[in-house]
Amino acid sequence: MDNYSYNYFTIAILPTVLLDTKKKWSISIGPYLSKIKNVRGYSEIYDTRDFQVDKGSFDGRYFYHLRDDGVMDGFSWKPLLTGIEDYDWGLATSIGYRIHINQKHSILVQVQDNLGLKNINKNNTYGLEEKIMHYRLLSVTLITYP
Repeated sequence: MDNYSYNYFTIAILPTVLLDTKKKWSISIGPYLSKIKNVRGYSEIYDTRDFQVDKGSFDGRYFYHLRDDGVMDGFSWKPLLTGIEDYDWGLATSIGYRIHINQKHSILVQVQDNLGLKNINKNNTYGLEEKIMHYRLLSVTLITYP
């Protein structure tokens, strides 16, 4: 059993279209580019009798085995983790609602979706594709200057 997560730094260019005359609802669509920042996870290995053979955590693209007393006694690389591309790109979309506080201040609540268009599995083991898709809920304070 492997449980891992990737953290990315993402830049998106999202032109916004206002949907109503009060400028409260908006939609956005545009490209994004992401670069992987780090990988973290946990792995457990079992034999055919469901006996746990090994367990440990990893930070980065390599696996470190830690004993119960916290001492590292093993190190290896995991093909899946080293086979993930450093960059991802795709299409970002969002829908937002602006809450006007006064003439100069408002809060924008937005749901954003990033849909990866690139196969990030560069080794393409067994012909499998892995594409990123994730949702975010954003809350932003907007200040309007004259």
